[in-house]
Amino acid sequence: MGKTLNTGTLSFFMQKMNVHTMVERVRPIPDVAHHVFELARKEGRPITKILYSDAYEFGDADMLFMPSGIDFVLITPHSGYDDNIRRKLSQRRIGIGDMTKLMAALNVHEMWTFRLKSEKKKDEEEGWAN
Repeated sequence: MGKTLNTGTLSFFMQKMNVHTMVERVRPIPDVAHHVFELARKEGRPITKILYSDAYEFGDADMLFMPSGIDFVLITPHSGYDDNIRRKLSQRRIGIGDMTKLMAALNVHEMWTFRLKSEKKKDEEEGWAN
């Protein structure tokens, strides 16, 4: 993981955040090694720190070296993560997903609790509850 996202990708992210009904403002947080953003959300929702990951497959090493205080890991459309990583992050109160999931999770007070229907189903089938 590093800082290899192109300006078009970052610009698209900023555009999406600036028009989201639950986002009051978004600003980049200076970080030499990561793309980190702070989102002030509306309706009493907490300020949220987003890590925009450029990892091809977000895994344990990425989790270990990510900045502190992250609330959600945003992955690119060509990236991935497995259910074990999602569950580990959830136990740390951190959400993970693509832009679609982030856009939905922004509406939830505790973003890390938001799961897609497919994730809920898989968790139920595997007996994992959080």
